[in-house]
Amino acid sequence: MVEIAGARLETAQKRSQAAVQRLTSLMPGLERNGDVQLLLETRLAQCEALVQLGPTAAARACSTGLEHDARARGFARVAQRARTLVPSSM
Repeated sequence: MVEIAGARLETAQKRSQAAVQRLTSLMPGLERNGDVQLLLETRLAQCEALVQLGPTAAARACSTGLEHDARARGFARVAQRARTLVPSSM
């Protein structure tokens, strides 16, 4: 959780690329351990960083995929936050 907070701080400091790299490096371990909640929170922070880099197809794909996965696993709050990250007009 400290790593996720650190990545969110990097995003707030306009160092989104560093945040994306930090979060990407966390995912294999979370997947291996089966920690679904932390994995979804990590993906949410990664989507937030991608959005800050610019409203791109990558940001849209990240938020759409996360919303789907979070909803399927019963994490409605994460799904809702993912859905509101990228404007639908993009």
